[in-house]
Amino acid sequence: MESSQFLSGNNKLVSALFGQDNAQPLQQNRLFCLQQGESINLRGNPEQSFLYLLKGEIQVEHGGLQKTLDDNSQPDQRIVALATNGDYTCITAQRDAVFNHVDSRRLDDLVTWSGIANMLQDEPEKLAVLSKVMTTRSLTNLPVESVYSLISRMRLRAVSAGEVIIEQGAQAEHFYILHKGSAEVWSMGLYDDSPQKVNVLREGDSFGEDALVTGGTRNATIKMRSDGVILEGDKKDFLELVAKPVIEEVDIDLVQVLKNKPGYQLLDVRYEEEHEDCHIEGCCLLPLHELRNRLDELDPDTRYITYCRSGKRSAVAALIMKQRKLNAVSMKGGMNRWLETETQAGAADG
Repeated sequence: MESSQFLSGNNKLVSALFGQDNAQPLQQNRLFCLQQGESINLRGNPEQSFLYLLKGEIQVEHGGLQKTLDDNSQPDQRIVALATNGDYTCITAQRDAVFNHVDSRRLDDLVTWSGIANMLQDEPEKLAVLSKVMTTRSLTNLPVESVYSLISRMRLRAVSAGEVIIEQGAQAEHFYILHKGSAEVWSMGLYDDSPQKVNVLREGDSFGEDALVTGGTRNATIKMRSDGVILEGDKKDFLELVAKPVIEEVDIDLVQVLKNKPGYQLLDVRYEEEHEDCHIEGCCLLPLHELRNRLDELDPDTRYITYCRSGKRSAVAALIMKQRKLNAVSMKGGMNRWLETETQAGAADG
């Protein structure tokens, strides 16, 4: 499958690349479909913008100049700069065509992802996974080369309805992306008499990261609801390509400066009982085990500083939040280190 055909046939992936997460959701970042013989006039913007042909053949005219783009050309021959400062460019489809109107930043993204799709064209299942992952945004905060390396290293595995992929309390050696089917998340908390169903995973969702970040045991059981296919990756690849590039930690001294500044919010991800025992003034409580189901409550314009007892759970929380395009860092050392710092400060004052 050619990369341009893949992108033109996957509108959800194109939407993920040009979606509502843009800092400036301009009319430039658009997808057009024209039938043979149809034309459209696009007015130029003050900033430079481009057409990128995904499929078919188009003729582009402006300022007395003509250029023809077709999908048999190399990727760098499918790009043309549009007129600027209010001048119009006429695009006519010589064959049925699909193309994007993009700014320079999105042009770079589109060409890069088209190249990645081309590299995976001999592995159609993994190419389909790429589309789902981009649509669900489970890995979209990673550098593109990391996403490609990650998916290319993972192994496809068929699974059956009722099969347990992860068992609570077990050691963690792998992480997963759900490619086909759905799965249930069951967890037994500190005060539960029996396991409780806490979430349902859909195609494109990733899971199994938490214990890889903390170095502890699995905190939930993942059971397939239906037959399906998963991608399985190794711990070392996850730490190298996902955790290290994404998780950012900040020292206690910086937290003390930032916690009262406008636009910043401390987020306690421990259990409610731990929070009641002691917490940092001005924080909000959102236990880690509830975080995935309550991400919609968080403000994308707020900068969150997560914390827990030791810094391990807060690192997981920061990872989950950054995977969903939220601004989050983890407080290094957690409450243990915070209390030590307060004790030291009190001794110095005394």
